[in-house]
Amino acid sequence: MRPISPILAASRLVDPRRFLRTLNRFGLDAALVMGLWCAGIAHAESLDVGPAPLLAAAAAGLAYLGDRLLDARRFGSDPRAADRHRFARRHFAALGALWVAVAAGAIVFAAARLDETTWRRGLVMALAASLYLALGARAPRLVRGLFAREAAVGVFFAAGAAALLGTRGAEGGLALAYVAFGALCAADALVVGTAERVRDRALGEWSTPSRHPRIAAILPAVLVVAGLAFVVAGALARSGAPVIAAGGGLLGLAPLAARLRREDARAETLALLADPVAAAPALALLLVHGL
Repeated sequence: MRPISPILAASRLVDPRRFLRTLNRFGLDAALVMGLWCAGIAHAESLDVGPAPLLAAAAAGLAYLGDRLLDARRFGSDPRAADRHRFARRHFAALGALWVAVAAGAIVFAAARLDETTWRRGLVMALAASLYLALGARAPRLVRGLFAREAAVGVFFAAGAAALLGTRGAEGGLALAYVAFGALCAADALVVGTAERVRDRALGEWSTPSRHPRIAAILPAVLVVAGLAFVVAGALARSGAPVIAAGGGLLGLAPLAARLRREDARAETLALLADPVAAAPALALLLVHGL
């Protein structure tokens, strides 16, 4: 009998799909993207930002878990709802208590560790995101008709990173880096929305792919073009490493988007890979510039 390799034994103990689904249920996939990218940008630009990446990750996780809870109240009991919404409906009280505890801890920690200017900017961003989520839950068609969900993801992630990290790097401004990061986050949301477009239409949920079915066909090409554009722009920019990394993330999402052109049962499983793919370039930044 051939011995089982340690890697194979570990893979049998840890189901990758179950692991990714757990991250998604708690909003930890979004926290992973935000935290790693803030840390990656800070290391690439030699910024001394203290606990800002950790707080950014907590803020993103809280926003996504809060969105899960709001959506669970709307359609979490519908059997057609996504796994994360049904999970939030079943464990609403426990997840709500977890949200309050983490939010309280993050506020106390931020007040103690951040300087006054960064604290105020972060508070403004938190209030703006909370207002958007609340209005989106009350009047989703009005809010998302005026400001697409995917665009909101890109804007809030980029603006949140800028609020906590600042706008100046070691070699100049970071505006292009934040634009590239925001584009990557918006593309991530578009890929997930493409995977869930059938369910969103059935539930009356507004997303760009559910309203415009042709996006699924052109999204891979758009991601390739945008990714190459950011890679070239980053190569020419003074603070270009984060821009190149974000361009690489867009290129990494393109094959995933191509797999999602057809509506099939594997689509939502594939969508669980979107956030890890978006986070991977930030991890590469950390490894290249030293953890």
